[in-house]
Amino acid sequence: KVLNFNKAVIATGGYPSLIPMPGLKELHHLNTNPGHEPRPYVMTNETFFNMTKQPKNLVVIGPGVIGMEMAQSMQRLGTQVTALGRSGRVLPKEDEDHASIVQRQLEKDGVEFRLNVTEYVSVELTGNVVDGLPEMTFKIKEKGTDSITELVVDAILVATGRRPNVSGMDLDNAVVEYDVRKGILVNDKLQTSNSKIYSAGDCCSTAFKFTHAADFMARAVIRNALFFGKEKMSNLLIPYATYTEPEIASVGLY
Repeated sequence: KVLNFNKAVIATGGYPSLIPMPGLKELHHLNTNPGHEPRPYVMTNETFFNMTKQPKNLVVIGPGVIGMEMAQSMQRLGTQVTALGRSGRVLPKEDEDHASIVQRQLEKDGVEFRLNVTEYVSVELTGNVVDGLPEMTFKIKEKGTDSITELVVDAILVATGRRPNVSGMDLDNAVVEYDVRKGILVNDKLQTSNSKIYSAGDCCSTAFKFTHAADFMARAVIRNALFFGKEKMSNLLIPYATYTEPEIASVGLY
């Protein structure tokens, strides 16, 4: 069916990004496949709260906001958590002094950190099922050694960011410029390279990937597209918080 329009908005959101690690995509598929029981707990933020059993050992890939919030929560609930990263620190978008305070608290809680991973080697099922959860071996290489570190876990959370949904819409034919990582390219008024098409939310190239920012963008797009509005993203001051304990909250520059 063909729909004609004077103005349009693309608000297709984003999806969790999986790191290129042998075995990870396949196990994540089994987790989301209702026909496979027992399901291996290889999860993203979209499926994390579908768990029906508490894992004993959880690996968190990615020391960002979601990774640290979930790592602390699960550790305090009694799961042994190992947090992995490549950058040598947690919460890379936060002030380093603030992030180090959060890391020290998580370490006191019992979270183990391995933040100098150079390679995610592989993950595979061991064939064992413990308390209803399939066991997995998770192999990594770390800075300063050529040996492989092997972790035995029964749950994996992939918290390595999100990608914009920009495929399958033939954006090139609509003369809408986009980047597979940044999303649909918009100006300060959320207008794309096609002046009749706007974009809002996680699928567009703005820096703020928050629910409350997407809410503002939706309202701004309506005003700008239909009512000659002059709403600009550059006029917006975004408050945001990282819900660890201690919590980090900010407003302004991001």
